[in-house]
Amino acid sequence: MNKTMAKVGTEGLYLKPSSKTYYAQYRLHGTQHWKSLKTKVLTQARVRLRKKMVEVEKARLRASPSADLLTLGDCETILFFTECSLVRTFRHAEDHVSTERTPRN
Repeated sequence: MNKTMAKVGTEGLYLKPSSKTYYAQYRLHGTQHWKSLKTKVLTQARVRLRKKMVEVEKARLRASPSADLLTLGDCETILFFTECSLVRTFRHAEDHVSTERTPRN
């Protein structure tokens, strides 16, 4: 904990006594961050802290490995287009093979 900050009842909310400004404290990707909430009013600070924590959670979710996972709908779409492409390829190959086997007169 930062020694110049006084912890307020809400988790992650701190008051800097010298300026009487509230700060949010949070961890993101293993790093501790301090962000000024730019207010001297406790009720505003609590509202801004909640908004900040929503932003932090969104950033955490964007960076998570699960963000690269596909939904079943995504998989179905990819499979559909892959099958269509394969069918076209095989039909083209079958047409090519059948024309080669035609006897010449």
